[in-house]
Amino acid sequence: MRIKPKLLFLRKELYVATALVLVIALVGLYGARPTYTKEESFLREFKKRVSSCASGKSLAQNEIAHGDIRMIIEVGFDSDSTSMPQIFYAMLEKEYGVKIVRVVTCTGMTGVECYNDHMRLALEKKFGKEHLAQLYESMHIAQYGPRK
Repeated sequence: MRIKPKLLFLRKELYVATALVLVIALVGLYGARPTYTKEESFLREFKKRVSSCASGKSLAQNEIAHGDIRMIIEVGFDSDSTSMPQIFYAMLEKEYGVKIVRVVTCTGMTGVECYNDHMRLALEKKFGKEHLAQLYESMHIAQYGPRK
């Protein structure tokens, strides 16, 4: 004689629904992690590591030593990406391999100026100070006309 197992729920659908709810709860608790873009990941790490001008300069030196040239560009909420200096940064990114990280802020970030100054010096060393200045000036003239 076979003993029929007693079911907690009367219908199979309730078992499936219960299992699904448990899986979703477990994934939510243990498996779901936010995903970040490369820029967001870099900025999270930058904010953790940079607390002064000296630490910004140190981070820049480490990145340059690994062959990375990156600039952090602080833009406002209403920045026009089709005007200067945004098109200059786009040109640096496209033609010169500079990684541009755009930060929408109106308050600034600690250490960014020192970090960018050190990166700018590396760019000038690699491409020449006059070359970058002439590039910027030619793009400025193309956008706004000759300076008066």
